Amino acid sequence: MAKLFISATTKGLKSCRIAAAEKLRQTGHNVVVEETFPMVHEKLTTMLADRIAPCDAVIVLIGPVFGAKPADWPPELPWRSYTQLEYDIVLELQKPVFRFIATDDCPLDPYDRDADPHRPLQTDYVRSMADYLFWTFCSPRQIWRA
Repeated sequence: MAKLFISATTKGLKSCRIAAAEKLRQTGHNVVVEETFPMVHEKLTTMLADRIAPCDAVIVLIGPVFGAKPADWPPELPWRSYTQLEYDIVLELQKPVFRFIATDDCPLDPYDRDADPHRPLQTDYVRSMADYLFWTFCSPRQIWRA
């Protein structure tokens, strides 16, 4: 079976990422998700590339939450969340990628919508996916019907 990397923000989509990983493991796939990363003290992009490179494909779950930004992100660069960095690395490595975008009625994990100052950045990111083939989902279960 395939080795798959699942990318999704912890805020808002953690339960979807976990459900996707469970379902894929039940069907015999080897799955790499944030919850399985060991703590490492190396450059973030190197660590993420090392996790993504051996994978056969990547599943990206995209929702309205920007997610976390690396604390040591260079101030002169445009802001990227960890999940957006993973996506950048996927493209750089030219891995097959399957994009799933949460619909407006998708129940998200609890998060403080008003405490997300980077929401416009995430909105732009979601809009940029319209240039690619993608599926929408309104629950973890629906991902497997795409």
